[in-house]
Amino acid sequence: MSENTAMTTTNEESMINALSGEATLAFCSMKAKTIEEKAALFRVMNNPEFRVADKINEVINVKDVYAEIVNVTNDTTGEVTPCPRIVLVDTEGHGYQAVSLGLYSALRKLMTIFGQPTWEDGLPLKVRQIKKGAKNLLTFDVVINPKK
Repeated sequence: MSENTAMTTTNEESMINALSGEATLAFCSMKAKTIEEKAALFRVMNNPEFRVADKINEVINVKDVYAEIVNVTNDTTGEVTPCPRIVLVDTEGHGYQAVSLGLYSALRKLMTIFGQPTWEDGLPLKVRQIKKGAKNLLTFDVVINPKK
């Protein structure tokens, strides 16, 4: 067996492991039993409609959460870093995505207090952007009266 063949086999095994979910760290609160629910879940996971960053100072009535670890490459250094990709799903089924340590941190705290989703009536979260040193981070506040 040539060196290239061995490398291809290793790459194929890694790809199969990644595709089978064995190598993926993810959290998903959405339950999908019917084909329609599964299609909606796939759409939200794979191609959410909105970016969280476009909703700063707006309220998203969050029902479910999907989160996974993705590799992000620094454009300047080329360094690859694992980062959380978060998709917030509202009560209408719309997805809002961001790769954000700030959202990840806020979600961990939120789940400590409100429990893990699904939040059937939705949890009104106002998207915020805060400055942390030289960086801008996304976060959110729980809104008691979202209509005000």
